[in-house]
Amino acid sequence: MLILAAGVEPVIALVIGSIYLGLAAGLGFEDTMTTVAGGFGDIMTEVGLLIGFGVLLGSLLFSMGALQKLVELLLRALGPTRLPYALSAVLSTVFPSIYVDVQLVLAAPLARSAAPRLGRHGIAMMGGALTAGILVGYVFVVPGLGTVSIAGLLNLPRPARPLRRAALTRRSGSSSSRRQRR
Repeated sequence: MLILAAGVEPVIALVIGSIYLGLAAGLGFEDTMTTVAGGFGDIMTEVGLLIGFGVLLGSLLFSMGALQKLVELLLRALGPTRLPYALSAVLSTVFPSIYVDVQLVLAAPLARSAAPRLGRHGIAMMGGALTAGILVGYVFVVPGLGTVSIAGLLNLPRPARPLRRAALTRRSGSSSSRRQRR
């Protein structure tokens, strides 16, 4: 409500909402502030470096003009009718390590500049492609930021560790079965 009605920045609105909920639940001001700070700290220990490196990678890609070159290459190779699908696929597979907000800020101007080449519904098509590409990469790429933060909040092992264990187990199992055959 604060964001839509009063135009408060989302981060500030989340802090105000957290403080309100803590006070309304009867924690008191000191316990509420301790809980908010502790919760933020717990989340940042899980995903802080991932966010930082994602912002750094996004800034580098933007300053080097990599995303603009990518769109130009895709337009030449695929044509304007296939561009939304290709951009969505590239955003979800090649650039998912960039933090979602940074990825949106960097890719939106490119989508907007390419949209007039797609015809009457170009803006809607490129907006849908951006949304699908960014969010699919965010949710399903392991270890993506969403996966790491959810695993941290639920006190689960980091997602890459079980995958590595499974790969190592599979390799060692296949090599032992080869030894037994000999």
